[in-house]
Amino acid sequence: MLVAFPLFLLVLFMPFPWAWVFMFFAMFCIFFSTGPTNAIIANVTHPSIRATAFAVNIFTIHALGDAISPSVIGLVADRTHSMNTAFMLVGLAIIVGGVLWMLGAKFLDRDTVNATNAAKA
Repeated sequence: MLVAFPLFLLVLFMPFPWAWVFMFFAMFCIFFSTGPTNAIIANVTHPSIRATAFAVNIFTIHALGDAISPSVIGLVADRTHSMNTAFMLVGLAIIVGGVLWMLGAKFLDRDTVNATNAAKA
């Protein structure tokens, strides 16, 4: 996900049609984590709450992403008179997401073992 940030910046500052090329690669890098995220959820949750874990994940990504982002970006754009400034919030979200991925990765092995042991019990 962190690889997406410089590609996203290029989207903001490149002329079209080149911006579309960088948009494709930025989006690819952002959504490349979807498969591993789903695998992690499946591996670290007890089977009895796995469906709920997926539901909470889907709700969270929509509630914090596509549900509020148009209003937040619009508000920032109105106040700063700059869409690039408003879209920098998206860049900030990309960085925060990447950092959280990196911080959470160190717990993956332990959580997977704990979930496996709990499922056997």
